[in-house]
Amino acid sequence: MRNYLFTAALLCGAIGTAQAAQLDMSGAINNRCSFGTVTSGIMTVNESDFSQFGTENIGAQRATVSVSYFGTPTLTISTPAGFSNAPDLTDAGTVSFAHLAVLGTADAAFENTDIGPSTDVTHQFTSGSSDTVQVGVTATGTNALPVGNYEMVTEATCI
Repeated sequence: MRNYLFTAALLCGAIGTAQAAQLDMSGAINNRCSFGTVTSGIMTVNESDFSQFGTENIGAQRATVSVSYFGTPTLTISTPAGFSNAPDLTDAGTVSFAHLAVLGTADAAFENTDIGPSTDVTHQFTSGSSDTVQVGVTATGTNALPVGNYEMVTEATCI
């Protein structure tokens, strides 16, 4: 009789079976970077050699930007092929460019290295959380560079 009552209770739903649900969660922590405000560089002419113009002369300064990062992202500096804006350089002859990329930390792979035009150089951050990137350039003509306004844009990316 007892089995009969138990079977009847199960059929009527008086005793239920346990229910379970698995609530999955997932996510990822990725490398990330953010740049601060850019301080524009200033190019000046080498007073003793008017064929040289850039950020390494007296009164000049490199362009700088702070970078904050998490993880081990890679910073890439992409140098331009030449000036983005300049007067006619025909009379200057061949103009060569020596770019410079410097990090505030001492472990930068490309620190104080002359970098050619249209070149990408990289540095992978392995520790810390912030740094300062400085870029500069020296343009040297076969002859004196002409009077006029000059511009150059170097790109920094970080992923």
